[in-house]
Formats: sequence, structure tokens, C-alpha cells
Amino acid sequence: MAKILLAAILCSCITRPACAEKNELEAIRQAGVQEKKPSAVELPTLPQVKYEADALRDPFPPPPEKKVTQKGDVQEKQPETMKPVEIKPPSLTIQGIIWGGALSQAVINGKVLKVGDTIEEAKITNISKDGIEIVFKNQTFHLASPSIAQREQLEKRAEGGPQ
Repeated sequence: MAKILLAAILCSCITRPACAEKNELEAIRQAGVQEKKPSAVELPTLPQVKYEADALRDPFPPPPEKKVTQKGDVQEKQPETMKPVEIKPPSLTIQGIIWGGALSQAVINGKVLKVGDTIEEAKITNISKDGIEIVFKNQTFHLASPSIAQREQLEKRAEGGPQ
């Protein structure tokens, strides 16, 4: 008898919530409450902007033209506006390099400098026994150490090249 009573209680608990939800929905409908529907959101109108930069460089140049040669090779033709500008590093004279320790240094134009220092708008990025690397106007340059520069001059003299 206890088993039948327990089964009846379980059945009523399982089916009751579904019945309760239906009764609640009917009560809401009878009360006149309607479900809210999302309304369309109106975006503010933005003013029209006209781009006027006649004197400035075009940030979106046209792609380079491609030219097909007689052999069938494709060569890209650079537009006239994209001529590479040759940048020369400032005149720096390396008088000495101290490397191999915890802090590499170089004597340039009479000043003792380390990696990260700036001289004549050129930032030193690396110091090694072969020379120094600098970044000047977003281009990297390698300046040979004095011993390597002297050796290259001696080799040119031996070959009969210009001094």
C-alpha cells in the first residue's frame, strides 16, 4: 500500500508543474497582459562628411600595374608616385667599440653611447665586434667597426681601387 501511495505522489509532482504553467499562462492572458515584442530601434542620423585632403598623400595608392614581357614573365611596373627615396644615415664616426661584457658601448663622434641611445636622430639598436646597427628614419643601417673599416680600405688599396 505504501508503494501505491508513493507512486501517486511522484506522478502528481511530475505532472503538476506543467499544469501549473498552463494555468499561469491562462491567468496572464485573461488579465489582459500581453507579451512585449521588441520594437525597432531608430539610429540617429549622422552628418555627411566630405573628405578634403588635396594637399596630403593618398594613403590608398592604386596597385602597381603588371606588364607581361615577350617571354611570358610578369613584371610589376611601379607607379611614378612610388619612387623609393634613398635615405642616407647621418655622418657618424665610430672611434671605438667596447663589447662582450654586460654593457656594450661605442664611442661615436666623441660620445660614449650604449644600445638605445640616440645620436643625430639615429637610434643605436645593436653593438657588436663587427660594428653598430642604427635605425634612422625607419631604416636600419650597419656601420662597420674601425678595425673592419681599416681592413676594407687596405684591401681596396692592395687591389688598386680608389683610396
